[in-house]
Amino acid sequence: IAIRTVDTRPLLDALRIDRPRDVATDPEASWQQRTALAYIGGRIFLDHPLLGVGWQGSAEAEHYEPYLADARDRFPDLPERALPSPEHAWPPEAAD
Repeated sequence: IAIRTVDTRPLLDALRIDRPRDVATDPEASWQQRTALAYIGGRIFLDHPLLGVGWQGSAEAEHYEPYLADARDRFPDLPERALPSPEHAWPPEAAD
């Protein structure tokens, strides 16, 4: 329902259902997440410009892990859940 154009916030408020603020619901975190993911993807591309890392290769930990520490330093306010890890799907859209 949240994906549709109907604003469900009043209904959720009436039912006293509170959604947690996270990357999926916080527009600022979402923007930061997209920037961080673009940064990681850009770094992967710059290190593998000719052949890349293969189809969906950026989803493999061996390809994104070298850039995580750098991404954490550049985006310190970003929740850990917003960055790729073996514990959750990468890219995050794959979890939806």
